[in-house]
Amino acid sequence: MEFLLQVVWTDPGRLAVDAAVNVACWCDTDHASHDVDVFSRAVTDLALLPQAFRAGTERLIGWLADPRDADYWRAEAGLRTYPPRSGVLGWRLDDRVRPGQPLGPHTPAHVHRC
Repeated sequence: MEFLLQVVWTDPGRLAVDAAVNVACWCDTDHASHDVDVFSRAVTDLALLPQAFRAGTERLIGWLADPRDADYWRAEAGLRTYPPRSGVLGWRLDDRVRPGQPLGPHTPAHVHRC
């Protein structure tokens, strides 16, 4: 599970503040991940960027007060709350990366050490 807060370019010369809760995909078709809750605020005037960023930060803080269980967020978004039988990305479930485990050469790029 990941929380995201960023300032992004939209149209040339335009900015937006985006925030999201993201969980790993356990669909039969691997989508890698899903944004399960999203905040986006377009910035029409650069002077309004601090206000937009504050609104994104407040939304992020609200998410952090919610359960930090990825299955909670998957259920909220109507996604599968259990991995497919073959495991994530075809790995057996006991092959998942664990905290402190070094990442090997065959570890998918989107799997990060906890």
